[in-house]
Amino acid sequence: ELKRLSPKPGVRIWAKMESFNPTGSVKDRVARALIEDAEAKDVIRPGMTIPTACFTYGSLMYADIFRAVTGQPCLSEPAQLDGYRRHPVRGEDYPGIRPAAGARVSGVLYRNITPETLARLDAFEGGQYQRKIVDVRPNEGAAVCAWVYVFHPAHLHRLDDGDWDAEHFLQHGKARFMRRHFPTDRSDV
Repeated sequence: ELKRLSPKPGVRIWAKMESFNPTGSVKDRVARALIEDAEAKDVIRPGMTIPTACFTYGSLMYADIFRAVTGQPCLSEPAQLDGYRRHPVRGEDYPGIRPAAGARVSGVLYRNITPETLARLDAFEGGQYQRKIVDVRPNEGAAVCAWVYVFHPAHLHRLDDGDWDAEHFLQHGKARFMRRHFPTDRSDV
């Protein structure tokens, strides 16, 4: 109870200090669940630094789609991921990536990703993708540890040969993708 802050007699003000209640807030529980899930899947191990950046290479490269999925804008910059190749997913407008020696994928690196944003991205990507930690090279600056969604090995048969074409997506697939995933009359999505 904060007696000195009471505006008048009979009014009682109470405060809760989060430092005395670790993992008690909703945000803490989401973060803890994400960490425990990542440890169980051997994506991270105790003592590792957890990335606060996410590399995107398909539909999520576009700020309006990223915002529609996550509910928030994030700082972004062009970046490159070595050791992976981007393919069209059969029957879809979006791509998937798989490991490929000597290959490189261009995309967008989003920074300051919160646990809530990551949970929304996990839900959006679903079971076709696995979230992994990779080193990404921004077009300017040093390598950054980031999350990326790699196509799940059990679904690799759905990847077509050849490279996914971002320009073709912008001209022919983006509007269809938006209608399919975000049916709305709002102009800001």
